[in-house]
Amino acid sequence: MSDSFVLPVPYPSKGLLKFLFRAPLWIYRLGWGDAMLLTPFMALTTVGRNTGMIRHSIVEFRRHGSKYYLVSGWGERPNWVQNTHAHPIVTVQHGAAPQRFKAVRVSDPAEAVRVVHLFHRDSYLYDRLLGAMTQQEKVDWMTLKLVAQQFTVFRLERDTTQTPENNGVEPSLQGVNALMAMVGVLGLVWILWRVVYPHLHHTEE
Repeated sequence: MSDSFVLPVPYPSKGLLKFLFRAPLWIYRLGWGDAMLLTPFMALTTVGRNTGMIRHSIVEFRRHGSKYYLVSGWGERPNWVQNTHAHPIVTVQHGAAPQRFKAVRVSDPAEAVRVVHLFHRDSYLYDRLLGAMTQQEKVDWMTLKLVAQQFTVFRLERDTTQTPENNGVEPSLQGVNALMAMVGVLGLVWILWRVVYPHLHHTEE
């Protein structure tokens, strides 16, 4: 990715944007992880590369057969990317039940193109991102080939041989306070999904 290229979505390192990106974690902490089955987002639990502590992230994914695919539009910058390089055994939750996976960096250009296409075909954000990166109005297979290698792409494969290093996001809130928090979190997720997310697509139209 060239130094002059500016992502259409800023990196969520602080403030409201960071809070919105991490808000779905509270759904898991409330024990309502199955609600996330309706979304293309998972809770990804990694081991910190420097601290060895458990880290949780919300990551958009696409599924193909038994494999999950993750794409970082910010390259190597996200902590979950760097943690996964150091500790490839990760915990995935799409729904309440945690599952063990091994993260493999996708190096095959053809596979990377297929993965980026999976994200592009049904996401306003990736459609805009790819359009900006290629500086073309139409994003097709040829333009996908030009930019696919500029993304950091992971393939998650089921792994039942490793000793679990963590149990994912465990429920920690109960009762009336949990219900009130859940209503607030769902409201924030709805705003992100229905208001902020589409707005990113239309701001340059």
